[in-house]
Amino acid sequence: MTNESLFQPVRTRRGFEAVCDRIREQLMSGELKPGDQLPGERELAERFGIGRAAARDALRSLEVSGVVEARKGIQGGFFIRNGGSGGLAQTVQDMVSLAQASLENVMEARTEIICVAIRLACPRATNEEFDTIQRDIDLHADLFRLGRASRNTQSVIEFYRLIAQATHNPLVLMMVDALSEVYRGLLVFSAISDGTKS
Repeated sequence: MTNESLFQPVRTRRGFEAVCDRIREQLMSGELKPGDQLPGERELAERFGIGRAAARDALRSLEVSGVVEARKGIQGGFFIRNGGSGGLAQTVQDMVSLAQASLENVMEARTEIICVAIRLACPRATNEEFDTIQRDIDLHADLFRLGRASRNTQSVIEFYRLIAQATHNPLVLMMVDALSEVYRGLLVFSAISDGTKS
């Protein structure tokens, strides 16, 4: 999308923040939509009246927060994302990294979100979704009876995702995915750290 009215010069000491705010405003108003391509770094800098470094920082900030995604190749550039939990997961991960949240906080939040998801899924799930959930339960019950590991972290994450999808609420699904992604990453990091110490 190259509508020049969407990108006007900004006057601020921190131009990249104003660019990020402006792009978010255009998303809220519907002037920018998922899949739209943003101008390149040089063009963005010219349109907003900021330096290229500030334009680059704005694009990186929007990418880290999950608003845009960078695509490579001839048809590459920065595009408004079609959704997903990446930005939320990164925010939670940053909080953990900065000691503003713990693994226990992540586990507690995920458990509570799953409880909400179950309450929402019960009246909303389709017969097909109930069947898929039941097949997953049966599979792991059979594995348990055979004395095999019935659940690992990945299978639990996949089961929680089935429940979240059955809520038909994209925000619940996003939160479950984000918290599961952070939780899995923390477990992997913890295992590596323990291996390093031993």
